[in-house]
Amino acid sequence: MESIHEQILHLLNDAVTDIKANLANQNVNASGRTSDSLRVVDNGDSMQIVIGGTSERTAPLATLEVGRGGGNVPKGIKAILVQWTKDKGFQVES
Repeated sequence: MESIHEQILHLLNDAVTDIKANLANQNVNASGRTSDSLRVVDNGDSMQIVIGGTSERTAPLATLEVGRGGGNVPKGIKAILVQWTKDKGFQVES
């Protein structure tokens, strides 16, 4: 029989799996780095779902869900768009 700690850990891991599936199903994954960075951290007496924490840049989940607000064009937009097209598998000519 699983302990309460193991049951909670199992539920959190299921939640991470569901979040990743939703990101994929809604086609909001570009490179997949943000989705790949989602994980459960078990500190013994506490557990949490975290995003990021690696050397890779990750977008906040809220940005993935509702998009970025209006404003100035981000610095380096050309490189960002070129990478996005590669991540999505589009074939384009320069």
